Amino acid sequence: MTSLVMERLQNIVGKYNAKIVMISDLSNLFLDKNIPHEDAIRVFNQVVSYLQSFARRNQVILIVTCPTHSIQRNNFRNSCLKKTTSSKANVVVSLWQTLFDREFVLEKHPYLMLGTAEYPSDNLTLTEFL
Repeated sequence: MTSLVMERLQNIVGKYNAKIVMISDLSNLFLDKNIPHEDAIRVFNQVVSYLQSFARRNQVILIVTCPTHSIQRNNFRNSCLKKTTSSKANVVVSLWQTLFDREFVLEKHPYLMLGTAEYPSDNLTLTEFL
């Protein structure tokens, strides 16, 4: 993941003139229990810092997901990686599922008021949602 992001992303964005880049579950590969905690945190911080400057330098929207993983996947490390990602992001949005509903939570934004919004239904189309 590190080499893909830090060595190849620039060429891919340039080749396709991309304006949006999405990286799904960035933290997943850094949760491997065979990688020492300090090494995983250090390299992950380098990757996230690179992505932050990459997005600014290339004027692209960068969407990174970092879902919460199960207890077997080292929750302490997952929490550290999520904090690192959130600290470098301009906007942080979470999706929370409860027994009765779903909520979008705006946790960080440069100028909008933080808060929650309910996700109305499983059966809404995109145009109805908007």
